[in-house]
Amino acid sequence: MQRILATLVLGASLLLAYPTESKAASYVAQDVWYSTLYGAAIGGVTGTGVMLLTDDPLGNTDYIVTGVGIGIISGMVYGIYSYAISPSYGALANVDPSGTTHYAVPMPEPYINRFGGGQEVDVGVRMDLIRARF
Repeated sequence: MQRILATLVLGASLLLAYPTESKAASYVAQDVWYSTLYGAAIGGVTGTGVMLLTDDPLGNTDYIVTGVGIGIISGMVYGIYSYAISPSYGALANVDPSGTTHYAVPMPEPYINRFGGGQEVDVGVRMDLIRARF
């Protein structure tokens, strides 16, 4: 009996651990990763080109490392910026009228509120946790 139960538990755990294809509609991390890699490659090629233009190319190999570093940072900033300006759901959990729930990283939104006849100002950052449309 214990052997049958152990076999069933092992079989169920193997079925649950089986990798399946993701049906996600957002590839934010992948886009940022590719932007970072492309930035590193472009920075490395640019650093190599600048190195070859100097009088002593073998003495200036650190230009390649500097180019790759600048490329990595620039590519990552570009990837994050391109995600930030793209239309997103804006909250942690978004519920459509059809009942579909979308999960995303909420984007901070700055706000300024003036009250008391404009004498007092409230400045802050807002992040929505749940946004629903009915």
